[in-house]
Amino acid sequence: MQTQPKTVAVVEDSAAVRERLRTLLSETPGVVLVAEYESVAQATEGMALIAPDAVIVDIRLGDNYSRDLVHFLKQRHPNTMVMMYSIHSDAAHRQAYAQAGADAFFDKTSETEPMIAALVRLGAH
Repeated sequence: MQTQPKTVAVVEDSAAVRERLRTLLSETPGVVLVAEYESVAQATEGMALIAPDAVIVDIRLGDNYSRDLVHFLKQRHPNTMVMMYSIHSDAAHRQAYAQAGADAFFDKTSETEPMIAALVRLGAH
């Protein structure tokens, strides 16, 4: 029996980072990118309509921080894995976003491969 691919949404304001993630996710077996958002407002509106298996979220989106979005996602979709992906990866940010409900935290500069591996493991379940 073949398992369904795991669906992923990306919330990232940088077009270059979204493109990189789009490429990486398209090359990852068992994972399908279903939505991309550039802002908290776009993500809040879009995520009211879909419930992907995982959401990759940047901390800083333009002039806004995504903490309220993380809280919204976990309230609206408690089974969705929220994965923070940011250059702001110090202990204080990690703790604040864990308290907001984030399930995992990955540094953009050094933890992209572990993040993709976590998505693959999610797809294995």
